[in-house]
Amino acid sequence: MGKLRKGGGVGSRFKLGRAGALTIILIGVTALFVAYFYLRVPSARLLVLGTVSVVILAASFLCYRVLGKSDTALFAQRVFPVLLLVIASIFTVFSPAGAVPDEHYHFFRSYEYANVMTFQQEDVVRSEDLSLFQTQSGILDGSTDYAHWSRIEAGLLDGQVLSGETSLQNERGIFGQAHDPLDISANGPQLKVPSAMGIIFAKALGVDAILLFYLGRFANMLYAALLIIFAVRITPVGRNVFMAAALLPITLQQIGSYSYDAATIGLAFLLTALLLNAICGEGKIRVRTLVGIAIVGCLLAPCKVIYTAILLLVFFIPKERFTSNRACVLFKGGALLLAFAMIVAFRMSSVGSLAQSSGGGDSRGAEHGTFYSLNDVLAHPRNSFIVIMNSLFANGGFYLSSTVGGNPGTLQPNLALPAFAWLSILFALLLSGVRSIDDDRVLSGWCRIVSIFAALLACAGAILSMWLGWTFNTEPVIQGVQGRYFLPVIPLLLIGMRGKVLSADANMGFPVVAAMSSIDFLYLCYVLAAAMQM
Repeated sequence: MGKLRKGGGVGSRFKLGRAGALTIILIGVTALFVAYFYLRVPSARLLVLGTVSVVILAASFLCYRVLGKSDTALFAQRVFPVLLLVIASIFTVFSPAGAVPDEHYHFFRSYEYANVMTFQQEDVVRSEDLSLFQTQSGILDGSTDYAHWSRIEAGLLDGQVLSGETSLQNERGIFGQAHDPLDISANGPQLKVPSAMGIIFAKALGVDAILLFYLGRFANMLYAALLIIFAVRITPVGRNVFMAAALLPITLQQIGSYSYDAATIGLAFLLTALLLNAICGEGKIRVRTLVGIAIVGCLLAPCKVIYTAILLLVFFIPKERFTSNRACVLFKGGALLLAFAMIVAFRMSSVGSLAQSSGGGDSRGAEHGTFYSLNDVLAHPRNSFIVIMNSLFANGGFYLSSTVGGNPGTLQPNLALPAFAWLSILFALLLSGVRSIDDDRVLSGWCRIVSIFAALLACAGAILSMWLGWTFNTEPVIQGVQGRYFLPVIPLLLIGMRGKVLSADANMGFPVVAAMSSIDFLYLCYVLAAAMQM
């Protein structure tokens, strides 16, 4: 029998390789689940989402073969930004208006910013936009279901735009939050200006109320996505972690809304990336990097005080990267002092209120009572320990599931993902933290320890804030904690957990992005099917 000539087979001319095999598997899994969802709820939207998912997977694989196989950094720098913007745009349009936690509140604040930026009174509203503020209209009712989508579609097809303006003070049936004066300490310009600019643009175009709402949403998403893209571009370590965290369904839900979580996540990712760049870089540190750390640290600090813990990494910037020891000390001390000054200027009153007892004047929706005070927590360590452990036993699973998107929308029970689904997302996220050929750098021992400590400190701060600001002192379990509060420090935590023992002998950038993209579309298909069955 003659020998086969080397290179003579079709397979040798074009090998799919492991990346191709993964793509085929993901396409097959997508087709399987979309078929199942379609059999339960025969909606053309499911087929559209499934088709888009397959196209994106195939296009990503082709781009990887052209760009990423020889230089995986190019895949992260050129393909990931496009994927993030496309998928985030789909999430932005997919979620019904107001169907993200506290979105009506954040929309009101953005609308007020838009008024102030155009030199109008805060409470002035176009007559066309009144439906967004009136409870009986149902536009911002917070639900994700077929009826809500139908109301939005009907509004878009109406085509009529009312003229004139009015004051919210003259209208009834308005959400109470709309009457609050604009508070820049809780809603800083770095959080609200982008979405406000989207609203201003919509008003200039003269579009109807629903399009105005979604244009503001889109502007907020674009702002957060650009911050994340820049973070992925400049980080020298953990690039796969940043990409996976950015493509989590819950991250995409939050950045595709009016929530100030969007800007907070983007700024936290960017600050982490800038600090890692300063720590792991070589030669003298660039002035623009130092300025970036200082500015982003100042912008992030008043957003959520707890995430200022990320700045602890500033102590691990090597002194050799500065022009002198004096410059090193001045910068590190100055960066921390500037962030602290921003907290004192904008957030000290709100932080101080958490530490004091109200004496029975607290409310949580229709419930009234007295929230825990800091004195309650510190003066009764035994009870505090029991409350913490009660919370972990009662809600620990919820903390994990809601961190990766296991509880979509406004935490509707019928939309909750099955355990195997959110555990799969969690596994993919953890896998992104494994050292690989294209992402193999590991931080020094102490830097890893402080990274983990800073991330856990921020998470503990989130829990403490809900303990003091949302939990009555008669309750044995901390109320109101959601996993989305942990999103800004996920990259820091996973990069800190990375060691040299566990590693993958493969490029993991494409598998992580492909898997997370596939998960995102299956997530949307599941939510759509579950919502339409109501």
